[in-house]
Amino acid sequence: YKDNLAKRWKPFLWKEIDAIAARHKPDFIYTTLPPFSSGVLATELSKKLNLPLIVDMRDAWAMWSYTPFATKLHFDLTLKEEERIFTAADAIIGVTPQLVKIFQDSHPHINSKKFHYISNGFDSDAVLAIYAGLGWPWRVAAAARIIPRAVRDPLYRWIARNRYRIFGRREACWVPR
Repeated sequence: YKDNLAKRWKPFLWKEIDAIAARHKPDFIYTTLPPFSSGVLATELSKKLNLPLIVDMRDAWAMWSYTPFATKLHFDLTLKEEERIFTAADAIIGVTPQLVKIFQDSHPHINSKKFHYISNGFDSDAVLAIYAGLGWPWRVAAAARIIPRAVRDPLYRWIARNRYRIFGRREACWVPR
């Protein structure tokens, strides 16, 4: 285990996992990566409990061009670890369509039907759904759905990039009331 996270967790988890699984009756194992050690542990757990494995990728960690990889060998080993986890997975989620494409291109031998895109909230549909759930007066923002997404998404990204200039900085998060 590269980062020792799973190495530290595994002995405690393995002592309790049968009781936890009996009590909660999970339908699948879900892990978010990186770090890859949690993927290794989730893969072992999925096999032990005979449950499907869902891998939620937040970054193309192995594809970072500015990573702290000391050598090409370190890069290759990380990519191989990612490949082992993806091979064991029943489903692989990417948080952007571009990320899904990177994984499909990086691992062409893995069935492309394993890869799925689920937004992590960085598009206008997700943000408008959040506003709709906040109640009045924030719910009014949901009316922006009438604007075509091809216009909304670039506008949302521009606002996100310029939010401090537009709204200013705060010492603490501003919570709508």
